[in-house]
Amino acid sequence: MRKKKRRAKTTDSSHDLPLYPNMVRELIPVRPNQLWVSDITYMVVYLDAQTGDYDFCYLSLVTDYYTKEIISWCVGETPEARFAIEALKMALGRTDKSLMH
Repeated sequence: MRKKKRRAKTTDSSHDLPLYPNMVRELIPVRPNQLWVSDITYMVVYLDAQTGDYDFCYLSLVTDYYTKEIISWCVGETPEARFAIEALKMALGRTDKSLMH
């Protein structure tokens, strides 16, 4: 019998949290470190290749929009904000603060 595959729940758009305007919709960066973007994605991690047991981990990235360079990252066991915040703190530690995120 085949094992039923789990799917990670990655987005929940039905919430009552505040929505913020897109402040950079019209901004076209002309230099590095002018605009950073963040994203969270999930990865499947195989715990045992023999049995096919696996779990998920979540990768938080901060990317320079102009160069497309990954500025920083953090891997966590859940999609909680603390891992994205850790990635942002790491990114802020390596550059000046005159940018948008």
